[in-house]
Amino acid sequence: MSKARKAWIVAVSIATVEALKDQGFFLWNYTLRSTHQHVKTNLKLYCQVQRLSTSSPSSSVMAMQIGDAP
Repeated sequence: MSKARKAWIVAVSIATVEALKDQGFFLWNYTLRSTHQHVKTNLKLYCQVQRLSTSSPSSSVMAMQIGDAP
């Protein structure tokens, strides 16, 4: 491939990335990744709490007592 052709490919690639930035494509990508990470983290914590509350009867009794406290 000639140097001129490589230079055009690089220029078009950079222009494409800049155009996507201008349209907010990368902002949505960040938003989606951030939301996915947040949901994944909270889901793990929720599952751990559910697993602990179902594994030991004393913890569920204690949770009910705390919930009934004035």
